[in-house]
Amino acid sequence: MVLGPDAGLPNPVLSAHNAHGDWGPPPGTPTTALCVGEFGADDLRASWSEVTELAPITMPVDDQEVQGHAAIYLCRRPHGTWAQLWPALRHYD
Repeated sequence: MVLGPDAGLPNPVLSAHNAHGDWGPPPGTPTTALCVGEFGADDLRASWSEVTELAPITMPVDDQEVQGHAAIYLCRRPHGTWAQLWPALRHYD
């Protein structure tokens, strides 16, 4: 894993985006997650009880990844384990 304990991060960086989601969910139940992308807070509340937008994502050029409202969200108090949440978190662009 590129971003994880070997890189000095206490927890690995995971993604359910495109083919990364094929690797499957990590074990256990999350406590806190950062969700980065073109989500709405209401969409994330389907999987998390507490969702806070930390910052919008802006690009100096018009980019397909941020045509809508892209942002960084802090998500806490999940509605289940990673295995239960993973299907709803998977997405394709």
